[in-house]
Amino acid sequence: MSVLDHDIKFRYQLLDRMRQDVGYCIRLIRNDKEENRKGDYTFLLNNHLWGGQEDHFKTMIDIWNSFSEEEKPEWYSLQQLNHDKAELEEISGMTLG
Repeated sequence: MSVLDHDIKFRYQLLDRMRQDVGYCIRLIRNDKEENRKGDYTFLLNNHLWGGQEDHFKTMIDIWNSFSEEEKPEWYSLQQLNHDKAELEEISGMTLG
């Protein structure tokens, strides 16, 4: 069963959880850099992003697009989602799917 087959409440909750995962990874990497630690963040992203490095943002966009115009979350726009992706890519130095 695809996440898109679930009801609206589940999809809202999953989208919010995925949004929080992104914020958590940004904070972890930012702290690493502030302490002058350098690393490959592949392991971190694949273990802390619900969809892993490759599928996390694609799944988020799919969920966001699954809502009708009336259902789209006011608390998270597609513009914010794309900003979060760009910020995580910039801070990690990685391209995310």
